[in-house]
Amino acid sequence: MINKKYIQQLIKSLFLSFNSTIQTIPDLDLFTLRFIGKHSHLEREYVKFFKDTFRRQTQVAYIIAIFFYSIFAFLDIVFVPELANIFIFIRLVIVVPILLLTLFFTTKEIFNRYRQMILFTTIVLVGSGIIAMIAIGGPEVNSSYYPGLILVFIFTYTFLGLEFRWATYTTWLLVLLYEVVSIWMNLPWEMFVANNFFFISTLLFSMIAGYSIEYYRRSEFFMIYLLDLEKNRIESNNVELEEKVTERTAELYKAKEKAENADKLKSTFLAQMSHEIRTPINVLVSMSCLLKYDFEDSTNEDQMMSFDVIDRAGNRIIRTVDLLLNLSEIQAGTYEIERTQINLYSDVLSFVIADIKKLAKNKGITLSLRAETLDTELLADSYTVNQIFVQLLDNAVKYTNSGEVVVKILRNDSGELVVETTDTGIGIDNEYLPNLFEAFSQEEMGYTRKYDGNGVGLALVNKYCELNNATIEVESIKHSGSTFRITFK
Repeated sequence: MINKKYIQQLIKSLFLSFNSTIQTIPDLDLFTLRFIGKHSHLEREYVKFFKDTFRRQTQVAYIIAIFFYSIFAFLDIVFVPELANIFIFIRLVIVVPILLLTLFFTTKEIFNRYRQMILFTTIVLVGSGIIAMIAIGGPEVNSSYYPGLILVFIFTYTFLGLEFRWATYTTWLLVLLYEVVSIWMNLPWEMFVANNFFFISTLLFSMIAGYSIEYYRRSEFFMIYLLDLEKNRIESNNVELEEKVTERTAELYKAKEKAENADKLKSTFLAQMSHEIRTPINVLVSMSCLLKYDFEDSTNEDQMMSFDVIDRAGNRIIRTVDLLLNLSEIQAGTYEIERTQINLYSDVLSFVIADIKKLAKNKGITLSLRAETLDTELLADSYTVNQIFVQLLDNAVKYTNSGEVVVKILRNDSGELVVETTDTGIGIDNEYLPNLFEAFSQEEMGYTRKYDGNGVGLALVNKYCELNNATIEVESIKHSGSTFRITFK
């Protein structure tokens, strides 16, 4: 028994590229070439897809057929003048008018519905006309007119757009009619065999051509169908992706709003709480100073030291509160800078050095200011610039136990004003440097840390530099000291 699957693979290998895969080949009936199985629903879509192409093919084919079928009337006059009137009648009175009527119907929508039956009928009519001439003319006419049927076969399979199965029905019906007429007219055996040899051979080649044309056409349609499926799938995925992106964007927008609201709430909370803390602390410090003044003559050294402790602790709280207030103001974006012309050396650094010099002296540290340029004028916000160097010098003295702190002001090669603060203190570990300007971050955390602080100072310095269009750079060696470089653009 012949394996059907093997036959299918053989036919596919004859008509399709070896690179074709099973997934891109439709399920077709091997004899009728109709879509079957899971692809049977494509038959109607296939007809709809090619209907305009088939209509144009039919119209062109009928125009050509009418022309040649009519022009061959001259051959009737030449070859069989005695039968010319009958043959011309068959051609121009019966067959050609029917072809013209069919050509007219190709312009109507109803043609698409009955196209196969109409084409089948007209082709049988054209072939029957030739067979009728052969029957009337006898063996003498047969040898000259039977090639006309060969042209009909070629047209039927290759140019009309007739489905392969209908073309097969049509052509073999004409073969049957021809054989009956040939036997009826007692066609000589030699002529019968010779005519049928060319007749059947041409028909078989035409069938192969028609089969391959339709096979390719249906495979082409199936590829278009698969591409449309993939296109629809991609479009569907794009729609889903866009919806997900929209949803995620909305979620991120809401999260951003919540974060902004939380940040504003935090800043507002810090501002309010800082105010509530600062006010009573100021009162306590002030009262401590008054009590210290009142009891200065009647208290012993230990009691006076207690007043100093209260004073230092109170000032520390006040400074912390001020830092928190400044940070919350910067983060909330409510601080308004006021740029004025200031002399960085005389208006800022000299006063900051003077304020911190006593603290440095108490620790046995040398604090010096060196100016390498006389041009120290700068357009900047006076308060924030002052706070930059208050924080830097306060840290430099606090984290230096011996040695010196040097402040240097100069102009770099680009003419920019630069201030360098160099100390011989404890230095900063290289691993911590990337986190140096993060708020509330310190190299030593927890209760075991050696130095006081809240990790706000340098975060504010960085923000203040940004406000004044300045950059800050740090160079540090652990246990050897640090250099902070502020460059005003």
